[in-house]
Amino acid sequence: MTTKLILLGTSSPRVEPDKVQTSFLIIVNGCLYMIDCGSGAHERLVQALAKYGDGLESIHMNHLFLTHMHPDHTLNIPSILIAPWQLGRESAVNIWGPAGTQEMVNHILEAYKIGTEELRLYGPRIREHISAPVNPITEGLFFEDENIKFEAFKVDHGNLEAYAFRATTADKVIFFSGDTCPVEVIEKEAQGCDILVMEAYCQAGMSNVPERWQWYFGKVHTSGIEVGEMAAKANPKLVVLNHQMCYSGTTDADLMQEVRDGGYAGELVSGKDLQIFE
Repeated sequence: MTTKLILLGTSSPRVEPDKVQTSFLIIVNGCLYMIDCGSGAHERLVQALAKYGDGLESIHMNHLFLTHMHPDHTLNIPSILIAPWQLGRESAVNIWGPAGTQEMVNHILEAYKIGTEELRLYGPRIREHISAPVNPITEGLFFEDENIKFEAFKVDHGNLEAYAFRATTADKVIFFSGDTCPVEVIEKEAQGCDILVMEAYCQAGMSNVPERWQWYFGKVHTSGIEVGEMAAKANPKLVVLNHQMCYSGTTDADLMQEVRDGGYAGELVSGKDLQIFE
């Protein structure tokens, strides 16, 4: 068995010409597991499956895990729920998320009710209602099936309930930091993992942004230098940067240099949309 990790979206709230908002896909034994679902994630899912999916389609995606409730990690949920259902998906999309997830899903289904009900009753096929059961995330092991297990660890991202995830399959351990400032739990729980997926901002790029921005980034995100410090302690086989925030003319190269300056000497990649690791 070979586990595939595909970066669907690697951007932050700022959608870029070649990058959509945060989302990841794990494929194991023909099963799809999506982590976060920012704007553009569904389109990237379709592109990824066409490129790497061995005949899989988006109607087969029925596991979604949310690290936290910021819009750049959730904006494409309506599309993920509705479009494959319209095309014939029969199974539920099971969602695991922090506090507020159920309310959000309820509002999504209500907001699109006029259109989905017309399709359900008078469209090309008589359909059941969209099924999207929501499951609360708890710390520790919160999901396990024959392919993968997910463990959650609380991180610090302002006032939101936010989690890092460790996904374990038969051949890989992949750790997702989610959005967070530096926390010791990542150094501990990502220890020796195959892939550490880390959010990061370029500290050098903060010099010319407003003070409020500097305060906010320093409080709830992780700089490249801090990523390097944490990764040096966790010692993963590979660090993949995502949600890269480079301001004031700084670049991915500057961000990666900061990771090196922080002390991490191992394999390092600045992630791009539709990049695959297997």
